[in-house]
Amino acid sequence: MKVAILVVGELREVQKIKNAYDKCDVFVHTDKHYGEPFTAKYQYFTNTQKDFVKRTFKNEVENFHRTIQWLRYRELLRNDLSDYDVIVKTRTDLDLDIDSIYNFLKTKEVKENTLYTMKDFIWYGTYDTIMKTDFFDYIMFYANRSTHYFPMPYDLILKCDLECMEFQWLNWDKNIDLNNIKDDIIQKRDMLDKNNVENVNVPTHCRNGVDIPFKSEKFFLQYLLSRNIVLKKLGFDLKFRNGRYG
Repeated sequence: MKVAILVVGELREVQKIKNAYDKCDVFVHTDKHYGEPFTAKYQYFTNTQKDFVKRTFKNEVENFHRTIQWLRYRELLRNDLSDYDVIVKTRTDLDLDIDSIYNFLKTKEVKENTLYTMKDFIWYGTYDTIMKTDFFDYIMFYANRSTHYFPMPYDLILKCDLECMEFQWLNWDKNIDLNNIKDDIIQKRDMLDKNNVENVNVPTHCRNGVDIPFKSEKFFLQYLLSRNIVLKKLGFDLKFRNGRYG
């Protein structure tokens, strides 16, 4: 089995990675001031790319720093990754409750068209699935539609593990109880399907539409659903080393 690991952004607490990336090929997109603290292929923004990002997002997206990760991620996906059985996107400040990513994955059935994820911190999937996760071109589309009601793919959502991402952040039909999403989908399906058709372009027809212009995880989730990708739990626990997330 061949596994590629994609590391995006800041290289925090790299001394604690230990054996997590053993037997994997690692690709990193970061800034040069972090150095090259572990074996990997390192990539950096060109000056032209830096200027492009600033010009594109400066006046249109308030939380600009959240958009940079998606350009970094795209650059990593432009490597030839087609020979890898599984591709993992991660960050260096996570404590993973496994001895190594490779040893975990070698006993794991990784299904096609399924993304195994925890929020937007870490995810993995097959090559074909991962290549569907390039979100960069869609940032402005979603940033301009933060209160928009998108038709919900209810059959797909029923297959997903709702704990793996912030499903409650989506702009749901107002008839959905955000604490009881799957049960409500099953019980109110006829009405929900009708609203899916009749209220496609009504921005106010949502439960929690007031938002910052670009909430990265929310719109990445919406995008994944639009690509018909099933979302599942990782299969192991994790936490931030600085305690920000338990």
